[in-house]
Amino acid sequence: MDPRTEKMLAERGSKPAAPSTPPRRPLNTKLLAGAVVAVLFTAYYFAVALPAQRADRLDMEARVAASVKADVASKHTSVADCLAKVQADAEAQWTAACKARKEGRNCPLPARQADAFDNAESAARNACLIGH
Repeated sequence: MDPRTEKMLAERGSKPAAPSTPPRRPLNTKLLAGAVVAVLFTAYYFAVALPAQRADRLDMEARVAASVKADVASKHTSVADCLAKVQADAEAQWTAACKARKEGRNCPLPARQADAFDNAESAARNACLIGH
């Protein structure tokens, strides 16, 4: 071989290699995937789950309110029916007492008998109000 070629090859071999750029680190895909999942979960919670919970709660509250309203209406009707029955029974007793005395329908009864009928009617009305 030519001495110049040998010298050139020797110089090339003795030169330090050029510093190479540091190798790129690949992105940690597990970490990235975890972050994406966390973001998606958070978005789902605030965009879907939370509004659904609110809607369910409002629906439940509306059903409870409707149930309470129906109960109140039912109790009101029940009490009104009971009071009407008590009134009709009291009038029937008064009319029967007048008929027994051979007087008209709304005759004046003796105070003791009238008080007894009034007390019985009052007790029956109270029973309607307390019992329903």
